[in-house]
Formats: sequence, C-alpha cells, structure tokens
Amino acid sequence: MLSVWPRRGGAGHPVRCEVIGDEPVDGVVASDHYGVLADLRY
Repeated sequence: MLSVWPRRGGAGHPVRCEVIGDEPVDGVVASDHYGVLADLRY
C-alpha cells in the first residue's frame, strides 16, 4: 500500500493505492499486466 500527498491543481487526491491481480490463483497468473486500485478524494 502506498500513501501519497495531495497535489495542487489535481482532479482528485490519491488517498491509497495498491497493485492487484499479481497473485496466482491455482498456480495461474491471470495476465502479465497487473491492475492498480486507487482511492481518490475529491
């Protein structure tokens, strides 16, 4: 998990973000492109 500071002039302020989909399920990884989940505060 990564915490970040708000930036001036941004559309939203990231509160939290993490990489998702990088864990294998039954020994298989769904893709070589992982997802990013971000919570934004407006």
